[in-house]
Amino acid sequence: WTFAKEALEVMCSQGITGVLVATKDKQGRKACSIPASCDGLITQTTFLNQDEFFKYTRQSQFLFLPQVHDASPRVITQALALDVPVLMNKNIIGGWKYLTEQTGEGFNDIHDLKESIQRLRQN
Repeated sequence: WTFAKEALEVMCSQGITGVLVATKDKQGRKACSIPASCDGLITQTTFLNQDEFFKYTRQSQFLFLPQVHDASPRVITQALALDVPVLMNKNIIGGWKYLTEQTGEGFNDIHDLKESIQRLRQN
């Protein structure tokens, strides 16, 4: 989560808006905090059913996957099936095979994230 918060700061500094899925519990309490610079730009939700998740995904410029410990992140193929590119950590255990110039951008760490976002938004 530490890296994701740093990445959110980079994205919010560029005016990117977004949704953090499943970062609230059923009572609407935030399970994790977001940087103050993201107030008004990032929406946090409870767990979403598949239809709700797809609705948010269809409206997105890209799907952000900061994690590295996911052997088969289903959300990648779901986003690509909806024609939404991915911004993905190149060091992810699984799913990297879906990342091409046509499907999105990869980054190694916080140092090349901003450039990866800019390339993704230009395409």
